[in-house]
Amino acid sequence: MIYSDRLRKSIIKKISLGTSRVEIGLRKSIFEYFSSMNLNQELICTQNFEILFNKYIEKVINFKLLKCDNVLIDQSTIDRESLYNRISILDEIIVNGDSLLFIGDNDFVSIILSYDERVKSITVVDLDDQVLQFISDNANNDKVVIIKEDFKEYLSRDKVPNYGTFQVVQSDPPYTETGFRLYNHIANCNIEFGGYFLLVVPDMEYEKWNYELKLDIQRSLVQGGFVVEKIFKHNQTFIDYYGIISSTWLLQKVMTGEIPNINNKKKLYTIR
Repeated sequence: MIYSDRLRKSIIKKISLGTSRVEIGLRKSIFEYFSSMNLNQELICTQNFEILFNKYIEKVINFKLLKCDNVLIDQSTIDRESLYNRISILDEIIVNGDSLLFIGDNDFVSIILSYDERVKSITVVDLDDQVLQFISDNANNDKVVIIKEDFKEYLSRDKVPNYGTFQVVQSDPPYTETGFRLYNHIANCNIEFGGYFLLVVPDMEYEKWNYELKLDIQRSLVQGGFVVEKIFKHNQTFIDYYGIISSTWLLQKVMTGEIPNINNKKKLYTIR
């Protein structure tokens, strides 16, 4: 799907939901042009994500509470509200025919979205066998492709894997400079021009490391041709001993560019 077609669908979706011209960011003449269209002929599908969320959330939460998170690969369980917050952001940007890439999915967002009628396909790449098996057992397998991959292997390579071309990419990387550079590099090599990148970033106020990490993340994303469209502050809470709080960045790929790797295998994970 070319960028202009997806953008058109996104605008029509917002207008059909009653979003104002100012909220969308359109000139008056362009807004009137889209508003005059017969929206019913555009085959708009506005899936109610809350129905899907409520249908599958208990199974996901119960499994995550029973599963022992592997802190050695930076796994931590997010709470119910945080999962809702993340899916609500994705619900806002997804349009009919989108293909999604999850660079790791320990939070099982892919399960819920695999039943969204708007979603064409989902590719999930993860290292954890338990995570991949649970997704395989519970997701809509007509849409979901599961790939087992250890991203650490790509730190010493010039190229990262290409899984396809995706309109939406989600990532919650290990919270290190190396982790963000690597995962952002993978996202950059698999996202469509104009596509959206949902990135979870630690956001701990009054901690120097936090500001240094965010600056490095921003620099690398600018190199890759991304702009930050929105930051949802402190909307991700993790159920762990350390009480990490994160924010969700919504970025858009608007220019060509490359994000260089940091070849440092010892510091891919935080190893708390």
